[in-house]
Amino acid sequence: MRFSRLVALAFLTGLAVTASPLLPESALGVGKTVQITNDRLLLVLSGGRYNGLVDGIDADLWCVDVERFASKGNTYLANVVPLVDWTPEQAALVRKGRLDNDGFYWSDLGLGAVERYQAAAWLITQMDAYRYGTHVYDDLHIQQAVWAILDEGWFMSIYITDEAHQWMRTAADFIREHPDYGLGQWAVVSGSVLPDGTFAGWQYQTFLTPLAAAAPAFNPPSNERLPLADAPEPGTFILAGAGLLALAAVLRRRG
Repeated sequence: MRFSRLVALAFLTGLAVTASPLLPESALGVGKTVQITNDRLLLVLSGGRYNGLVDGIDADLWCVDVERFASKGNTYLANVVPLVDWTPEQAALVRKGRLDNDGFYWSDLGLGAVERYQAAAWLITQMDAYRYGTHVYDDLHIQQAVWAILDEGWFMSIYITDEAHQWMRTAADFIREHPDYGLGQWAVVSGSVLPDGTFAGWQYQTFLTPLAAAAPAFNPPSNERLPLADAPEPGTFILAGAGLLALAAVLRRRG
């Protein structure tokens, strides 16, 4: 019985990695309708993975803004802007897209607006919630780091753990070493806006969502987790595939 459960878990975790929907280029633009359905909601704190329809297309929506909220049934207009080296006009369509380093609370990280969204995207990929469709305790520190790295200036919106602070610095270092990371592979979903794309309120969550097509000629670096600076790599990771099967075989023999 235990063996069967482990085999099933290996199968399901494999599905979680490969089944995430990717937003097509046709869904990019200003004033796109977003509807939060949350039939795949996977909370990490009050963030993690939301989901819904973006311009009528199913999408995973990863929470990146601690100052705003979203819940099932929300329907609003948003700008869906690819994560690229934005022009000033493109940056104006993105929540916090026009802030320079001094516009963020954690200005000591030395990152601009695009780099902070890149760092948030990298941090999301380090979550078990993203990798396997489940999460472990250490995802909580990563979610805090995502929120904090995009926290606006003047005051800190949330207090974060030491581990979250280390994740922020690891992400900042990673983006400085890989300046093209995530470009053309993610979009920022910023609402709420008027049909012309100008912001009309502050109540709705900003999300990152994976895109179906990567930027041409860009080969992203490995998504393997990096050890945190001056700290051991966080936590316990769920094994998949052959690792689980091997563990199951050992347990079966001991039984």
